[in-house]
Amino acid sequence: MKIAVKMTVINEDKFFGPGTLELLKNVAKTGSLLTAAEEMGLSYSKARKMIKTFRLETGENAIISQAGGAGGGSATLTPYALSFMEKYERLEKEVEEFTRLKFGEIYEA
Repeated sequence: MKIAVKMTVINEDKFFGPGTLELLKNVAKTGSLLTAAEEMGLSYSKARKMIKTFRLETGENAIISQAGGAGGGSATLTPYALSFMEKYERLEKEVEEFTRLKFGEIYEA
């Protein structure tokens, strides 16, 4: 047996968890919110809503978008988003390790 933990960050509303993290990582990789959403099987409108919710709950933008033109648009992550992601992943790792230890103590006792 093992245990899995899913973390969600909440302010007034839920706004950051594994899905938003994956979306932002895909934006960083592809340079496009549309492509990032497509790679996850998300609609573009759902991806935009996730980004909007992040901004409303944190007061900070997650991405900087350049409007499309002949060469197409682009999206990059803000320094705030990069920092938020790094902190989330660090906390997630520590919570998972703590949970594994406690799970072992309780269920194997």
